[in-house]
Formats: sequence, C-alpha cells, structure tokens
Amino acid sequence: MTLIVHADVTDPLGRVAAVRVDTLRAAGEEVEWRAVASRHSTRVLASPAGPEWRRRLGEAERWHRDNALPGEDLRWVTPLTVPCPDAPVSALAEAAGAGIADHVRHLLVAAYWEQGLDIGNPDVLRPLLAVPMLHGSSGAEVLRQDGYAVAIGGGPVTTDAWRRIGAWRRSWVDLGRPGLPALVEDGTVLSGLEALARLGALVSERGLEVRLGADLFPLPPRPVTAPWLGIEYRGHRSGWWRGAAGTDRVGALAR
Repeated sequence: MTLIVHADVTDPLGRVAAVRVDTLRAAGEEVEWRAVASRHSTRVLASPAGPEWRRRLGEAERWHRDNALPGEDLRWVTPLTVPCPDAPVSALAEAAGAGIADHVRHLLVAAYWEQGLDIGNPDVLRPLLAVPMLHGSSGAEVLRQDGYAVAIGGGPVTTDAWRRIGAWRRSWVDLGRPGLPALVEDGTVLSGLEALARLGALVSERGLEVRLGADLFPLPPRPVTAPWLGIEYRGHRSGWWRGAAGTDRVGALAR
C-alpha cells in the first residue's frame, strides 16, 4: 500500500506533514509526496506575512502543541514573509526525477521553517539546492553538471518536471481539491488536520521514533568526479555557484 500526500512545504500544516512523512519514509514506508501550490502569486519574491497568514500559523502551532508526537520539535519560528510556493514545487519535481526528493523536501522545510529563507526566490533556492542536484541522477545536463534546480522565473528546468507538476496537480483536482495537506489511503481521502492526525497515528502504530536532522536522507555519491567542481579547464567553465573566498558552500559540502 502506498500512501499519497498532496502538500505545500510553505504552508504551516505542510510543515507538520513533512516531518511525519520524513519519519515514515526514513523507516522504509511507501509514501509519495506530491507537491501542490496552496496559492498562486504573480511575484517571485516573498510577500509580507499578513494577519490572515499569521492567524493560520497560530492555529497550526496550537494544534501541533496539543497533538505533537514524541520527538517532534515544538519550536515554531514565525517567518516575516511568505514565499511564493511555485519554485519549491518546481524544485521538488526536479528532485523527484533525480531520485533525491526526500532530501530536498527535508532541506526546503528546514530552510524556511527554521532559517526563514525565501525559498520561493530562485536566486535563493538554486544555490541552496546545487549540491543535491549535483548528486542526483537526472539525465538533464543542466542539472547533472551545473546543479540547477529551478529556472530563473521559478519554474522547472526539464520537460519531465513540467509534466510531473501537472500530474500532481491533476491528481489533487480529481480528488475534489481537498484542503492541504491531503492524504489518500486505500481510496479514503483525509484533508487538513485530519490528514495530519492520521499521519501521526501511522507513525505511532508502527512504533516509529520521530527523526530529525540533515542526515535523515543522505545523498548518493556524485556521478561526476570531485575535481570537476569549480575547476576551470578546457571544454568546461567553472561552476556558476562559486562565490568569493570562504563562501563556496558547494565546494565545502561536496568534497
């Protein structure tokens, strides 16, 4: 049996859903995460966190405080901005095609809900995900060799990812557009807090321990030899992500 979760990592309830899906996935359970944007925006940059969003965040935090699983982090950072969800959806679609979806989902949740980064901004997202993309198994050269995760406008890079995003959204629409997160289990659809409660029950029923941390889903070995990183030689350019001395995050992490 495969569980299907439609969710948005920039949504407060999506944050809880991601942690519980991480726990199930790390234990080898079959759970498919289908990224769906909970809202649409005409801008790439984040919007200020308005009263309505803060109200929803407060409700999610209170529910989580009363229904948290042992080991779940009850510390909720209150981001000052709300990112456009389209770029994270694109990144997750590309990550799914590259075989690193779990790692990227975990990284996106931590980047926004712990560090407050604008993960909807491609200029923030692409350097953040360069290392995972370089470790992925995508057949697209721009991902495999250059580490791009999203296009400059926030959309996906490959045709396969475009199609994957469309399929994810159509599957959610076919369910009747239930509130996110939406959980499909044996033909039964649960949404919102009911979906979170069921994910929590599945974790408890299996006797699983909630696991947190960056090492939850280790990356596979890089398919490209390490000396290629940042080295300019005939026929190739230096990596686009390289910055000033001491700021080369990719070089530091990918050795």
